[in-house]
Amino acid sequence: MACTCTENRSFAEALPAPASGHPYLDRLRRHRRMWDSKPAVRAQYRYWYRLVTAQLANLSPSIELGCGCGNFKGCYPEVLATDAMPTPWCDRVVDACHMNFEDDSVGNLVMFDVLHHIPEPLRVFEEASRVLRPSGRIVVVEPLLTAWSRIVYRFHHESIDETSDLFNVPAPPPSSADYANAATATLFFHRHREAFLQHVPRLRWVSDQAFSCLAYPLTGGFRPFCLIPACAVNALSRAEGFVISRWRCRFLALRTLIVLEKRE
Repeated sequence: MACTCTENRSFAEALPAPASGHPYLDRLRRHRRMWDSKPAVRAQYRYWYRLVTAQLANLSPSIELGCGCGNFKGCYPEVLATDAMPTPWCDRVVDACHMNFEDDSVGNLVMFDVLHHIPEPLRVFEEASRVLRPSGRIVVVEPLLTAWSRIVYRFHHESIDETSDLFNVPAPPPSSADYANAATATLFFHRHREAFLQHVPRLRWVSDQAFSCLAYPLTGGFRPFCLIPACAVNALSRAEGFVISRWRCRFLALRTLIVLEKRE
């Protein structure tokens, strides 16, 4: 997991001041307040972030697309945090569908709960094919549709459209400002994996890990309640991982971690 801060600083850029009063910034500030006030949520995400960093290639720089309120960088300072607009937590503005990086210049790309907010998600992987170095990786964490998650996600505000044709998005695509389709990972990486890989031949499939079951709902996420102490989160998360992977209880998972690697 080599990624030096010096190399990342060369990728950073001076940013204009964030637009005050922007709805996205207001949402990020609310999330940041919840993050700061809820130790159980921090414990849960840090557990997940360790799963992500364990999958990074030994290449640099590592770039996070859609950094939100900066939680991942707080746990993995080596990463270059980017977002689609200037925010107090990003180092550089990057459009994930049109990345302003040179060809073969990036060691890793990380996306955490970002892909399903992009109306043209296939473009992200086409761009990843271009900007990643040979053997560089894109590591993606997304909602996964399973028997259990379909129950849990009924109480979540984001939409689920399993009929969406993500390979043929109408032009112009829907606005990304409020777009969400929590079925994106299920459609791309599970239901239509072969077709997806045919569209991005320079990327090879590395792994798929289903995870998360009870701990995260018990933390309340970014809502103002919590039903589990922070000290119990890691133990419950490990138990969940054991049951889901060793007992093949994928139907209990809420999320999936996908790893793709650029071919030599």
